[in-house]
Amino acid sequence: MLVLKSQREAISRKNKGEIGMLIKKILSLFTAVVFVVVSTFTVLSASAEMGAIVASGGDIASGGDVASDGDIASGGDIASGGDIASDGDIVPGVVTGICGVDGDNLTWELNTATGEMTISGTGEMVDNPVWEGITNNQIVSVTIEEGVTSIGKGAFAHCSSLNSVVISAGVTSIGERAFNGCYSLNGIWVDEDNANYCNDAIGVLYNLYNNEKNELIHAPSNISGEYVIPEGVTSIGEFAFGTCDKMTSVMIPASVTSISRAFSGCSSLSGIWVDVDNTKYSSDAKGVLFNKDKTMIIQMPQGISGEYVIPES
Repeated sequence: MLVLKSQREAISRKNKGEIGMLIKKILSLFTAVVFVVVSTFTVLSASAEMGAIVASGGDIASGGDVASDGDIASGGDIASGGDIASDGDIVPGVVTGICGVDGDNLTWELNTATGEMTISGTGEMVDNPVWEGITNNQIVSVTIEEGVTSIGKGAFAHCSSLNSVVISAGVTSIGERAFNGCYSLNGIWVDEDNANYCNDAIGVLYNLYNNEKNELIHAPSNISGEYVIPEGVTSIGEFAFGTCDKMTSVMIPASVTSISRAFSGCSSLSGIWVDVDNTKYSSDAKGVLFNKDKTMIIQMPQGISGEYVIPES
């Protein structure tokens, strides 16, 4: 009887020990699960918080540098407030860059909401500047501030939305084809104190010599009907009227001695008329531009229709 009782007590103690061990294992497993859940929640919370911080100051994609309030997609650098979407569309803000021959001696700033570009600093502009972070057709107006001494070759070529350029008194040099392909240009306006350049009443840009108009550099595309080049002008620059697709006729004075592919692209031009006293050039009854002796056709107006007979000479 005593033996049986002892066996029962031993079995009871063994069962209690196994149950205790099982409870400990369950508690240990539960603790591990809780730890994993808490850790995951912490990571997710931190990620959400970081996302909120990025969203509040600017969304960043691959390779993009972000300044205050700027959202940037791949590779774009934006100053305060300028947002670039992944498809290249730019929302209102300010984009800046450098365009000087020495790098940052000249800087540019574009308001992407208005398209207004300002170039400031001291010295010369580089030829064929690259307006990084924007497209040419975003430039609507340009102001060259005092201190800038040159406009680089091809600087604003093919800026299809450009409609106005303001040039300060200090500019002494404008490179070739600076405004070529600007089909929206309504005028180039030069400070009246500039000793090297000027504009006429409709915004045609001229070079000055002895304070008189010497070379016609560029005519804005808004010219329509007839344009009369003033007496005293000696040369008409390359592609000077290249975007004037509404100009129908042009009068060339006796003083002009040099014309360089000036009327290419004038799709409505029906006549080029040269003063009879000009010693270098002439025109016939149809308004075709010749050299003086009519041994060479220089420009056939694109607006001429029907048959044309080239003279024997």
